Amino acid sequence: MPEFPRALWFAVAFGLAANVAAAAGLLPGLWILLLPLGNLALLGAGGWVAWRWLGGR
Repeated sequence: MPEFPRALWFAVAFGLAANVAAAAGLLPGLWILLLPLGNLALLGAGGWVAWRWLGGR
């Protein structure tokens, strides 16, 4: 497995945790912020991985 920066792992962990918290209703009223922020973190992490992968080809 390639070595990924710590910020990438943090983005994935934050994205998953934010989406789970929003879906479970753990923080009522904050789901409107957590869901888009979690999705943006996951999209950013996926985009970074794709960019690095395509850049290495």
